[in-house]
Amino acid sequence: MGAETAAGMQGIPLSPLLAAYAFVGAYVAVAICRSLPLRPGQRAGWARWGGALALATSAWCVHFIAMAGLPAQPAYEPWRALAALIPPVLCGVAALALQRPGAPSAPLRFALGVPVLAAGLVAVPLLGIHAAAGAQPGAWRIAPAGVAAACATVAALVYLGVHTSGVFRQRPTMPRSALGALALALAMLGMEIAMLAAAQSPQSAEPHTGWTMHGDSTTALALVAVPAVWALLMVAVSLEQRFGQLLQCMRDDLAHAETTDTLTGLSNRSRFDERLQVAAMRADRQQQRVAVLCINVDGLKAINESFGPPAGDALLQAMARRLQRVLGASDMAARASGDEFLLLLGGNPDRETAARAAAHVAARLGEPMLLDGRELGASCSIGVSMYPEDGAMSSLPTRAAAAMRNAKRNGRGTYCFFEAHMLEGTREDVELLRDLRRAVERRQLALFYQPKIHATGGHVTGAEALLRWRHPVRGVVSPAVFVPLAERAGLIGALGHWVIEEACRQMQAWRQEGMRMRVSINLSAHQLRQPDLVRRIREALVRHQVDPAQLTCEITESAAMDDTGTTLAIVHELVAAGVQLSIDDFGTGYASLSYLRRLPASELKIDRSFVHDLEAASDACAIVDAVIRLAHSLSLKVVAEGVETESQRAILCRLGCDELQGYLFGKPMVPRVLATWARDGEAPGRPAPTKSSRYGSCLQ
Repeated sequence: MGAETAAGMQGIPLSPLLAAYAFVGAYVAVAICRSLPLRPGQRAGWARWGGALALATSAWCVHFIAMAGLPAQPAYEPWRALAALIPPVLCGVAALALQRPGAPSAPLRFALGVPVLAAGLVAVPLLGIHAAAGAQPGAWRIAPAGVAAACATVAALVYLGVHTSGVFRQRPTMPRSALGALALALAMLGMEIAMLAAAQSPQSAEPHTGWTMHGDSTTALALVAVPAVWALLMVAVSLEQRFGQLLQCMRDDLAHAETTDTLTGLSNRSRFDERLQVAAMRADRQQQRVAVLCINVDGLKAINESFGPPAGDALLQAMARRLQRVLGASDMAARASGDEFLLLLGGNPDRETAARAAAHVAARLGEPMLLDGRELGASCSIGVSMYPEDGAMSSLPTRAAAAMRNAKRNGRGTYCFFEAHMLEGTREDVELLRDLRRAVERRQLALFYQPKIHATGGHVTGAEALLRWRHPVRGVVSPAVFVPLAERAGLIGALGHWVIEEACRQMQAWRQEGMRMRVSINLSAHQLRQPDLVRRIREALVRHQVDPAQLTCEITESAAMDDTGTTLAIVHELVAAGVQLSIDDFGTGYASLSYLRRLPASELKIDRSFVHDLEAASDACAIVDAVIRLAHSLSLKVVAEGVETESQRAILCRLGCDELQGYLFGKPMVPRVLATWARDGEAPGRPAPTKSSRYGSCLQ
């Protein structure tokens, strides 16, 4: 080898430089290796290539810097020198691909990967020595070659150990990475020194006539280009790690959102069900109990209506914080719905323990709290179900909810344990609701009509349409039973539309028979919030060619006061369409006289509870007298409903009531019977008017 080729590197302290580059290269390799994914996948593919390239360039850089320290530097064949990178890259990728930490075959895979990677590392100095142009090494010394192989094996053990061991993947990572890099650098230095010692002085050969690269150029490539590759690899790894962290944060946030209630920060119902299943399985194994508490906030709707939804939300958040403070180590709280919480009691609670917990929760949640400068408080009704006494794990929340509803019926602000009879009404409601959804299409609904009688003349002035359900098994179902069900299930709108359509159809049918009958229909508070109510009524009147003045819409006093702005707008639209308006159940709500004065009503109906007490209670008679005088002063017609005795009728006539309605005159009847009754019947207790007068009254 020509001695002149070493001149370019004279004066450079190669030993410290070699050690420094060995450590830096090893640290880059360890840092990239530590970031490699443990499981195979799309990300693992390119990461293995990057890790193998970092280790290969480290060994390559160490070799050619070490060669620069020799007394005489050879010139290198460029492609053979660069080809020294191929074996360690391929062997590194293969060794990393073999690893499956945690798998049963992990030890065997690790044992196979070490010699594969060691062979790739040994190939770097071996091919680098053979890349010298115009010379070939002589016989290899066995002992130093064995030491080199041992050092390569140690380097492979360190590198694969960093990849598979959890120690190097835990924080803090800097000291552990430096320790791993030091061990890897020493192993690669030992391998390089041993390989140079194993290679005897090269024998002279024919001068190489092709293109060669001088030793100082190769060393410069190792000193400058390889660190640039390391820098690029580190930047790529850093960016990939940052992207992975952001992606993991997004996954964590999504997983948190899927199992957490956004308002209160408590677990949601799905997370509660998962935890309940685990607790029930543990209870089965250990022969223990589990208790579930269903907690309902009493009066949350009133707080929302009085102070606005933000106040209700703040109350729920405060209650959630209080729930978290009373939780035990094995307990869990979750928000089940708008005003309901679920509490899981672990730790093998008996009935007495569950009762103490329910009483404590009720007391803590019932304490007043200061929110936005105002003191708010709400009691809680709590239902308790026990596992396994109260049935399967999946039914515990449902049965706790049934017990909670029973606690509400018993006065609120208390707790109640589940009993089997509490589900009877629930099952019946579910079955009725199922049948009610099919009642319209199966033509099981019908309108019955109860006549209204002129108080002094005794003739029919109109009729109130009353919805009835002819159930194929239960017979005629009262609206007092199925209407509340329809309101809770959101079916009242569809039922109301059917009533409007059917009443208009029947008025047209009576008209074709020569009878013009005024009909009243009841509108619920839910219907008054529907923006298309007036449009539907207009379309039904036009479709059946009915005079709007024949239709009277009855709204209850409480419905008139619910969301007064919206209600007032709707009733004005109804009156503008020509429809009459009646205030039903007057005296049972809380309507203000100023608001009543603004309602464009033409009729007021006295609730049956006052009519029932007319004969026995003087105060009831005084109230009815005052209501009639008030209505007449506002130019309102007065109708008394629930009239059942002749004495009640006499009192109402004396007080000046305009129309009467009740069983004394007639029960709700089908349209055909009402038409016959209006033409030919007699109002009980009254002289029979002539047929023409009775019939003529329906032509008003």
